[in-house]
Amino acid sequence: MKRIYKYTLTPSNKVLAIPGCLKIISVESQRQEIVVYALIETSSDTTKGFEFLVIGTGHDINVDIDVYEFLGTVSMVDGTFMFHVFYREIF
Repeated sequence: MKRIYKYTLTPSNKVLAIPGCLKIISVESQRQEIVVYALIETSSDTTKGFEFLVIGTGHDINVDIDVYEFLGTVSMVDGTFMFHVFYREIF
C-alpha cells in the first residue's frame, strides 16, 4: 500500500534511511522544523538513503551542488530565514 510519510531534518541529521521509499515529494516548514515528505510503498523491503543539504540564502556552498536535486525552499521564523533544500540518493 502506498502512503506519504513525514521525516524531520535536524541540524545534526541530514542523512535519512527511508524504508520503501518510492519518491521524495516535497519539503515544508512545520512548527519551526524542516520536514520532508516521501511517497512510501509499505509492503517493500528495500530502503533508500538520502543526503540532504539545507542552505541559507546568501550562504557559501562548499560542495558540488550539481550532484544534488533541488527540492524546495522553506521559510522559517515568519519569513526571517529562507532555506533551500537539495537532496541526492546515496544508497
